[in-house]
Amino acid sequence: RGITLLLINLSSNTTVQAVVTSESYKQTAEVTEVGRMPGAWRKGGQTREEYHLTAKDGNLHSHTVLLNGKALDVSQSGRIPAFNPIIVSEREPISIVPFSIVFARIPYIDPYPCRI
Repeated sequence: RGITLLLINLSSNTTVQAVVTSESYKQTAEVTEVGRMPGAWRKGGQTREEYHLTAKDGNLHSHTVLLNGKALDVSQSGRIPAFNPIIVSEREPISIVPFSIVFARIPYIDPYPCRI
C-alpha cells in the first residue's frame, strides 16, 4: 500500500525541495508542497524510500547512471545490482538535484481510491 511519486528536475542549476503531505496546503519561499492527497489517511510508519537517478559526474552524455550515488553496472555474469533505497524521515523534504529523477515510495499515505 501507499503511493509512489516520480519527480524529475530538468533544471541545470536549481535543487528542488518538495514536501508531500495529506495535510492542508502550505507554501513557503524555501519549500513548495507538490502534492496534497485529500481523503488520504496516514498509516503506521514514518519513513519513505527514495531512489535518486543521476548521470555520473553530472555529465548528461555519460554512459553510467548512478542510483543513490552508486553506479548501476551489470556484472560480468549479467546480474544487475540491488536497488537499495535511501530511507528518509517523513519530516524531511524530498531533495531533487539538477538533472535528476527521483522515485519516492511513501507507504504512510494511503489515498482512498487505492483502498477500493
